[in-house]
Amino acid sequence: MGVGRSLQRRGLHPTSVVGRMGAAAVASVLMQLNEEQIGYALGVAATTAGGLVGSFGTHGKPFHAGKAAMDGIMAAQLAADGFVSATHLYELGELDPSNATLCKKAAHSATLLDVFIQNHEVEPLPLNFDETWEIRTNAFKPFASCRATQASAQAARTLAVKIAGRAVKRVHARVHPNALITAGKLAPRTPLEGKFSVPFCIALALRGHAVVASDFTDAKMRDASVMDIVPLVELEAVEGQPPHSAHLDVYLADGEQLHADTDIVIGHPDNPMSWDDLRVKFDGLAEPVIGTDKAKMLFDTAHEFEQRGSLGEISTLLAGAR
Repeated sequence: MGVGRSLQRRGLHPTSVVGRMGAAAVASVLMQLNEEQIGYALGVAATTAGGLVGSFGTHGKPFHAGKAAMDGIMAAQLAADGFVSATHLYELGELDPSNATLCKKAAHSATLLDVFIQNHEVEPLPLNFDETWEIRTNAFKPFASCRATQASAQAARTLAVKIAGRAVKRVHARVHPNALITAGKLAPRTPLEGKFSVPFCIALALRGHAVVASDFTDAKMRDASVMDIVPLVELEAVEGQPPHSAHLDVYLADGEQLHADTDIVIGHPDNPMSWDDLRVKFDGLAEPVIGTDKAKMLFDTAHEFEQRGSLGEISTLLAGAR
């Protein structure tokens, strides 16, 4: 199991833990720090890492990402000003195999994984920076909800036209086990909780909604056509099933049974979103904040990020945004 999944199984949000390191690394490069300073920046990022999956369904979850970015920038700024931190925190430390706790003599040298994954049930992926760029394997989420809901929502959307206004009797969804950990809210009460509810996202999609940001509202939580489906959704966690897949069976009140599969969710590196797909999601998020014209300029500038002056233009466009 990779680091991210192992962290999630222990109640830690990977974005909040490792996001600080990513932000610190990027900020260090932009600030042109030297090798020693970068080591200190990454050390600050490691020692401030944290974030609980228990916050999912509240504003705490998106706060994790913003706070990770902020702390990463702060880590680089501190290192630039001479801040000294531990620089061994990314190495694999020693654990006591008899009780899976930190050896007393090694506590002072404990690393990030030693502390967060104390039984070492993790297999960090090998990295080869000479041949690959990990950023090219980034995934995007087409829907405005937890990643663990995406495959199920996509499958449900393919059935929306056939279901239309027909009564649903039962829904059976086969999902990756992680879906129940991060998006297993079976009876969401608020729009924020709905983002972390596979049943709610399936219900939205079956009723023809796009599962975009504007679908997670109090009005939708009162919409009987959606909410009546939520308790009818049964989730089956399937060990070994890819996290980017979902398989749906919908049983209608008139006796018809419908089936839909998502083998590789859109946005996955093996099924990437097009620039038009990304534009639709971007506009839905950015236009309400900065307006249509600025949103278009911002997207176009970000699309051509490698052009000289693009970073400054992006900063100007975002100035004053709320």
